[in-house]
Amino acid sequence: MSDPSHRARIPTSIHPYSAGLVGGLIGGMAMAAFAVAWGLITQGSLWYSVNLLAGTMLTGFAEMTQDELATFSSAGLIVGIIIQACMSIGVGLLYGVMLPMIPRFQWLFALIIVPLMWSGLTWSAISVVDPALGKHINWLWFVASQLVFGLVTGWWILRTEKINTMQNWHYLERLGIDSPGIRNMGDDA
Repeated sequence: MSDPSHRARIPTSIHPYSAGLVGGLIGGMAMAAFAVAWGLITQGSLWYSVNLLAGTMLTGFAEMTQDELATFSSAGLIVGIIIQACMSIGVGLLYGVMLPMIPRFQWLFALIIVPLMWSGLTWSAISVVDPALGKHINWLWFVASQLVFGLVTGWWILRTEKINTMQNWHYLERLGIDSPGIRNMGDDA
């Protein structure tokens, strides 16, 4: 039987993966609303930010003028929604997995550090992959939208109840094998 007094591996408890999934989706919706509001305020169009996002995957969008990017595109809307949903889910899951490993200042990590790192990564990727598209992006608003995502996603995940990891469980318990002489699932005794 394993020694329950052994040194614990960190984290001893985690957020469920569903918290990262849901948090990412909610954060992605808040971020999208913020980005669309930015397009409406600065360009007078609901579609500008959607088309910019779609332009990361679709050809021809980087060569569009400001006015063309401000018009509705069904392909741009579909691709923009797919990109936003996939990225939000992926980054939300990463938040859910990473936040329990941060010993202190989890809010700072969720709200500031990750959004700034993600913004820098995106800026460097866009400047290499599609510099013409990068000219249309207002990076201050982009960073602000990342901060909105971090705030909402971090808030959702950090408010969910953590579950204990199985690190102190006997290997038979982890396999779900009921064995005489082995303590009950997750017992500390």
